[in-house]
Amino acid sequence: MPYLDRGVKVCRPREASGLWEGEVVFSTPITLLTENGPVVFPPLSKVGEECTHKTLAIAWADGIIWREGLVEGVEGEVDVQGEVEVLDTRLIPAFAFRKIVGRVKVKVGKIPGVPLIKVEDLPLISFFQGRLFEATRSLMPLLRLLSASILYYYLRNDESLVQEGGTSL
Repeated sequence: MPYLDRGVKVCRPREASGLWEGEVVFSTPITLLTENGPVVFPPLSKVGEECTHKTLAIAWADGIIWREGLVEGVEGEVDVQGEVEVLDTRLIPAFAFRKIVGRVKVKVGKIPGVPLIKVEDLPLISFFQGRLFEATRSLMPLLRLLSASILYYYLRNDESLVQEGGTSL
């Protein structure tokens, strides 16, 4: 549960241009006091320098500080089209992702592990040996925001995801 200080910049999922080490991604909705008054930010929103909504008050966020190396993406090879299917109902951000993207048409590659998110019968995100795998790069940065926010749930439940010497976030 990251602490957000006054003056941090926040953006909604569609406003994000990428995701970089140390940035915070929200896993549940959060209301923050900004220069434009109280604003509700949905899951997949993030704190980053390129964001435009500046906060005026401190807050604790249900989210995760992004660390490189816990998610691996592959290039897509097979065309798939359809609705995003969320296979784990605990993953609130996945439902936000589904609402944002609607029907998708992407190229997906083969990824190992247990599927968490699918399109048609092909996994879009899976969990394998303590890491998440993304089957496409074409939905970036939204897919990376989703992967980061999913880690919020898995870091709490699987201590093997915790980096050496660190603690779960």
